[in-house]
Amino acid sequence: MGLLSRFLGNNIEARLLPKPKLEKRDITYDPNLVHNLKEDHRQIFRHYEAVTAAFNSRAFDLIPARLGDLKLSLQAHLVVENVRFYAYVQQQFALDPETSEFIADLREEMDSIGRTARQFVNRYTQERINEYNQNDFKATLELIGAVLTRRIQLEESRLYSLYMP
Repeated sequence: MGLLSRFLGNNIEARLLPKPKLEKRDITYDPNLVHNLKEDHRQIFRHYEAVTAAFNSRAFDLIPARLGDLKLSLQAHLVVENVRFYAYVQQQFALDPETSEFIADLREEMDSIGRTARQFVNRYTQERINEYNQNDFKATLELIGAVLTRRIQLEESRLYSLYMP
């Protein structure tokens, strides 16, 4: 047994040979995906409404936990949407430049909306709402609600129709 074999172990050849490339795997169609994504939307709005209700009733101590629920629901939805939905439709429309660009633009926009919502949630789970920041909190919460409403309506009325076997 040579010095290199003793250092690297008995299976030196396997360690030094290049690893085989993994095959590209296509994302498969899931007949329940759109339904599940729409259910996620309902849950996101329930959490959003819980935050709004806590704010309106001035139960500021409840807001961080409610924001945490909203963040978790939104993040889980975005992961599934990115990995399962967008990957699938981009793969299906790879040869259609116009539709591909439309999908890519909407994906980018949703990433931006998600980042903005996470920043808002992170700020107000760490910073208590008080008389000095409550107007800013309310205005930003309402803006996020309006953006999410518009976006979800677009997804459910147009974007999800692209998801076909």
